[in-house]
Amino acid sequence: MKRLYFLTLFLSALILCESVSAENVDTAKQYWVVAKDTEGKVLYREKHTTRYVNGRILTSLTNYIDPEGREIAMMKSNYERSVPMPTYVFKDYRRDYEEGLRFRDGKYHIFSRDPKRGEREKPLGDTKDVYSCQGWHYYVVNHLEELEKDQAFTLKLIFPNKLRSYPFRIEKVGSSEETMDVKVRFANRVTSWLVPHLGLVYNKKDRKLIEFQVVSNIYDANDDLKDVWITYYDNQE
Repeated sequence: MKRLYFLTLFLSALILCESVSAENVDTAKQYWVVAKDTEGKVLYREKHTTRYVNGRILTSLTNYIDPEGREIAMMKSNYERSVPMPTYVFKDYRRDYEEGLRFRDGKYHIFSRDPKRGEREKPLGDTKDVYSCQGWHYYVVNHLEELEKDQAFTLKLIFPNKLRSYPFRIEKVGSSEETMDVKVRFANRVTSWLVPHLGLVYNKKDRKLIEFQVVSNIYDANDDLKDVWITYYDNQE
């Protein structure tokens, strides 16, 4: 499962991102996420806190909390420069691991750090159609109508521990009156056969992500990654 870590990290702090219809207002919102394994056991919870200014998202913070109430990881994102390309840092406290995207000297820099290799960093050259962290999700919710018409998108998503981006295909695989099922997979067919796709369910009216199935980005006690169902709630469960 470890080889899938770079694939799933970009979903690690996926947030509910409906627009806030307020003017000249600094607004904070909070959501909770529950991650369960295939047998329904709670593996961890996520507390998402987002800040909006004049209806535009400015920052987001995700705290990962284990069943005993301990914080085991966190992700902090900043959208001031760009919503599609937020700068961010993800920290896994148990593994002493860190990664993210920085902006310095007029360029974006991908970085990752672990105890064995130390910190690695690489400037991001081409930024056309490139999305980081939760940025791609904002694109999807703003183009649900195109997906409903069976139009598919190919976006480049950043994976810091590989110090590069990969093209992904995003397409509708099912739809009802209220919801839409979306699949995210590697654009390369051969690679997509080898790596599990990501399945997401959106509320079409509210443009909210309801739940998704993914390989967790949080390692368990056996130093492995599990298949999990991620479900969103307005309040703590």
